[in-house]
Amino acid sequence: MAVQRSTPSTLSSKAGILQYFSLPRLEKQGFGGISTLPYCVRVLLESCLRNCDGFQVTEADIAKLANWHAAAIPADEIPFKPARVLLL
Repeated sequence: MAVQRSTPSTLSSKAGILQYFSLPRLEKQGFGGISTLPYCVRVLLESCLRNCDGFQVTEADIAKLANWHAAAIPADEIPFKPARVLLL
């Protein structure tokens, strides 16, 4: 999967080497204006990147979410696989 191979990055910490998925790197690949998306949509997009398996979450799902527009009527479901719950 091209998206999944090109977006992971690593970070060294006291806990060891950590892997994360870079939304700015995804944006540089031409997947929409990710930096202008609402925070909650970026959280969903990062979750889709982490869970991209080509079956339940596909590159097409990532592309649709990266090109999200508030005024557009959604025609498809968003794959939602929560790894954590955030309360603000």
